[in-house]
Amino acid sequence: MYFLLDLSSNQISSEILALLSALKMLNLSYNKLSGKIPKSLSDLQNVEGLDLSHDKVSSPILITFTKLQQLTTMDVSNNRLTGQIPTDGQMNTMADANIYANNSRLCSFQIRVPCHEDLPLAPKQHGHDNKKESWISLKAVGIGYSVSFLLTIGIIFHVGYFDP
Repeated sequence: MYFLLDLSSNQISSEILALLSALKMLNLSYNKLSGKIPKSLSDLQNVEGLDLSHDKVSSPILITFTKLQQLTTMDVSNNRLTGQIPTDGQMNTMADANIYANNSRLCSFQIRVPCHEDLPLAPKQHGHDNKKESWISLKAVGIGYSVSFLLTIGIIFHVGYFDP
């Protein structure tokens, strides 16, 4: 049996999703959904397609979306989603960046935006190494300055600027 419920372009703003557990496709795009993604969406174990695009949802994508093993298409673009996109289960296959478009505070490998915890850590510098490095830098500057000064004087004498 196949069920399709298209609730797009309505003015839905309340929780009705608990009644929808047998759905295969759910389109809630272009509504006034705001705030957090309803947790009851994670209970739609049979859903294959989910469209929450062009709403005003402003929460992270639920980690429990990884339980939606039948999910093959999803669109959460043009919202205010935040945080890291889940990477387990079917969410691992949702790698098209257009799915997440215009959610500037999302991060994950799916959209090629590293999360702060994914960034490589800078090597820790110990105080002793820092001092040694600055001493070497001072030596290099001193040697460079001396060599440049002597070369400049040599060139000036070679060109004949000064007559000895």
